Amino acid sequence: NKLWPKISITMPIYNKESSIVALLEHLHSACKTYGHVEMLIQFDGCKDNTETCVRQFYADKHEYPVSFCVTPNIFETKTNNLGLKQAAGKYAVIVQDDNFIYDSTLFYEVVDFMDKCESPS
Repeated sequence: NKLWPKISITMPIYNKESSIVALLEHLHSACKTYGHVEMLIQFDGCKDNTETCVRQFYADKHEYPVSFCVTPNIFETKTNNLGLKQAAGKYAVIVQDDNFIYDSTLFYEVVDFMDKCESPS
């Protein structure tokens, strides 16, 4: 029912309580602009209040589905893979916990590029 294909955004997070909300505000803007997303967040052994900050941020946001996974500190490569395994979208996007997305149209650009790169069936 959507013009653009669904994308799955996976984000492993480790101890970013001082910066994560600012990052999520920008990311949320890009997700709302694109619209057809799912957010897959992995808390990778956080020892600070990152998990609380992220859950509070999404508590009143319902524009797209958000899921949370808590792991021991298994390093971002494994948490990336966990997110990719859960991904239900046509495309999966990995956003690191220190990558700020300032362009709210980024996901349109990503999907347009990926659609153009698809090999013919």
